[in-house]
Amino acid sequence: MNAELVRIDSVEKQQFIEFITANDTTERICIQGTDKIFPPTWTFDDGTMMTYFNWDEAKSEPNGGKGNLEMFNGYKWHDLDDVVSKICLPICERRRL
Repeated sequence: MNAELVRIDSVEKQQFIEFITANDTTERICIQGTDKIFPPTWTFDDGTMMTYFNWDEAKSEPNGGKGNLEMFNGYKWHDLDDVVSKICLPICERRRL
């Protein structure tokens, strides 16, 4: 379908994701981002540098080097290494190139 995990690159997009998932019971939301391409810098999957973040600083996020992102605990961001063992709601988007 020519889609990828959503890129959250602004407070407006963060708020939109919060709005559209407000009634969903899934605790975790998968979003695009990695620190594996240029450690410790966070980038989108294509290598574009990320400039907007919503880390869960109360949980000492990001821990670094884990490679994947999710929204958890009040829509705050967490880095995690194992996406297979975590059930998350993948939010995808189609972008114009």
